[in-house]
This record gives sequence, structure tokens and C-alpha cells, in this order.
Amino acid sequence: MEKAEERLREEFNSWAETGRGEGLERGHIDVMLQILDMMPISPTDRVLDLGCGTGWATRLLAARVPKGEAIGIDISDSMIARALAAANNPLHARFEVTHARKLPFPDKYFRHAISIESLYYYPDMLAALKEVARVLEVGGQFYAMVNLYEENEASHHWVEKLSVPVHLLSAADYRMHFEAAGFGNVRDLRMHDRRRLSEFQDSSGFSTTEQAEKGLAAGSLVIIGTKLPE
Repeated sequence: MEKAEERLREEFNSWAETGRGEGLERGHIDVMLQILDMMPISPTDRVLDLGCGTGWATRLLAARVPKGEAIGIDISDSMIARALAAANNPLHARFEVTHARKLPFPDKYFRHAISIESLYYYPDMLAALKEVARVLEVGGQFYAMVNLYEENEASHHWVEKLSVPVHLLSAADYRMHFEAAGFGNVRDLRMHDRRRLSEFQDSSGFSTTEQAEKGLAAGSLVIIGTKLPE
């Protein structure tokens, strides 16, 4: 497990050093904003961004919790260095380098959590999900978005293009993992990027217009789970 995590850290350090971390914001911000509008966030909440990269989504979360706290975590120290160096970090946003299978936070510390396009990278996804459930308050929700999933056939070629192993799961598989980790009221939905096809293709990672059209039609898979009483 540690070897797999080290490989993942090195890969995303490479992404950070070549500027790919900043590109993730452009590729995912429209769906992220739609998810934010769904989340029942209050100004005083503590919120967690799992796999935060350069911290763009953490900063968006922080804007919704002006009297709370937004924390972004990532396995890549280079990504976190870029997040910390951003000029627009609010005082109530912070970032930490850590893997997801053992989060450095107390039980029930956060009200809500989010993960944007990172869950399928985790070597032990179930352990990560159990940790998210542990650090959430009862009634808190976890929103996970992925574009690489079984029903989105246009994304399948990414598995061979990526330099690290990933999980290619169906919506039903994700629901099963959430339930096994202790989440209840688990559901999934599709969210569609609202940009024009040409703009979407330019930032989405799809190689051809046909792939981009199919990926845009499939949409992002969003899985939502609620922390149940023990």
C-alpha cells in the first residue's frame, strides 16, 4: 500500500511541476459550482476537500463558509506547496499533505466533505471512504465526483494513458463502496458541464471531438452519501 501511495505522490508531484494542477480547475469548475449549489452548507461549517490539488475547490468551499473552515488534503506535497503559495487563500482555508486512508483529524470534525475527480486514484478506496465517514458529523454529507467510470465509455482510454493504476467502477459499484463504508441514503446522479463543446474538449482530456461529445453527454458521476448515527 505504501509503495502504491508513493507512486501516486510522485505522479502528482510531476503533474504539479508541469502545471497540470492548474488545468484541473478549468476542466472541472463548472460541475464543481453545480455541486456547491446542491450542498447544504452553512457559513459556520467545517468542510473537507479530499484530493485538493492546487486548492482551487478548497477556496471555493471557503467562500461558502466565511465563519467556518475549509481544509484541503492531498498526497502530493508539490500540489500542496502550490496551494499554499496561492495569493488568494483566505485565512480560514488550510492545506495538509496526507494520504486518505488515515486522515489526521478527530472524529466528527467536519460537517461536509467533497472529492473532485480523485476517488478512483486511491489504492484503498474503501479505507478512504471509511475515514471520510469517521471525520464527518452525523448527518454530514460526502459528495464525490468522477468522470472516469464504467458507464462513461469515452473515458475508458484514460486507464491506459495514466501512469498509475486506477479503479474503473460503475455507479452501482460506487454506491456499494459508500454503503460498505457506513454511509446511508446513498444516491448518484449525473451532472453535465454547461460549456460549449469546443471549450469543454479543450480542457477535458478527451482526445477527439467524438470522445468529447460522448463524455459531455455522459456527464460527471456524482455519488452522495450521508453519515448515519452509529
